[in-house]
Amino acid sequence: MPNFLNIKISDIDKEAPTIKELIYENETWEVLKQIKIKGEDNIRIKSWAITQNEQSPNENEWKVLESVTPNLDVTYEITENGKYFIFVQDTAGNITKQEITIDKIDNKPPQIAYTVNKDTVALGYVTITVTAEDLESGLYDSPFSWDKITWSKENATRTVKENGRYKVYAEDNLGNISELEILVDCFPQEGRYELQDGNIITQMIVSAEWDENTNKNVKITLNKDIDIIGWQITTGNFNPQEFVLTEDEQNRQNNSTNANNNQANVNNNQNNVNVSIPSNVVLENITTTENTLNENTTNTTNATNASQTEQNTQIEVPRRTESIVITTELEINKDYYLWVKERNGNIGFQIFRIYKAQI
Repeated sequence: MPNFLNIKISDIDKEAPTIKELIYENETWEVLKQIKIKGEDNIRIKSWAITQNEQSPNENEWKVLESVTPNLDVTYEITENGKYFIFVQDTAGNITKQEITIDKIDNKPPQIAYTVNKDTVALGYVTITVTAEDLESGLYDSPFSWDKITWSKENATRTVKENGRYKVYAEDNLGNISELEILVDCFPQEGRYELQDGNIITQMIVSAEWDENTNKNVKITLNKDIDIIGWQITTGNFNPQEFVLTEDEQNRQNNSTNANNNQANVNNNQNNVNVSIPSNVVLENITTTENTLNENTTNTTNATNASQTEQNTQIEVPRRTESIVITTELEINKDYYLWVKERNGNIGFQIFRIYKAQI
């Protein structure tokens, strides 16, 4: 009797499977293509694959049939144009290969380009103009939108009046939508500020006036409830040697100086009064001279009292009702220390920085 124990199926089956039919549409543009594969084998089909590798599919590209059948009837979806190779393998290892070419797949959105006309910035607006190109299925009849809701050809232009990031969308005939963000930064841009903990600064305004990275008009409002007599701005944590006096403090010091000068003048006048009777004054004029002397002395005393009263009144500083506002120019992204000196001699600071707002 012949020995069949070492006989393999490949020793018996030398016939490769047959691909009887490939059904696919390659005349019109589609987002993907469905390929229907029909085949048969004289014994049993084991697996099949579609690949762009002409030599052989990768191990993970083979699709193994779960049922024992000599027939093949499967469908596969292709999403990219190109040349493809269809492999069918039977249990004996015999392989059939067939080539197809797909070139009518369009799953790519249109390419968008744009320009910004800045000639009208001085008038308060600029115009964005967009174009789009789609080399596959072509642009949709109403291709542009700024909100993905309203689509039209007229949306190819848009007028904007402030800086910002504006998104535009373009659609092709298969519904592929592209998105592009357009940055508009040609309008004057107000700055921003950051304050560290403290109660010295109550408000800041960083203007839209820039000289590269320097803001030319920063307004800093100080806490009116603090009895501030001077301030200073530094870029380091050290006590400033000099303070910019507030207007109230300047006036107080000027008034105090004037009062002291008036007091000195009064003292000089008192020292210059001649209390002796002049030798050339006749007797009948003594009374007149004494009256004049008394009158001068009285006037001097009154002037002294008035000056002292005036000085005391000027030294008393009324409670501030309006905040101190500092106007200066500062650079971005730098730590600043705003120092204040109180009337009682206390010195404190608060740290801040300015920066250009991100659009």
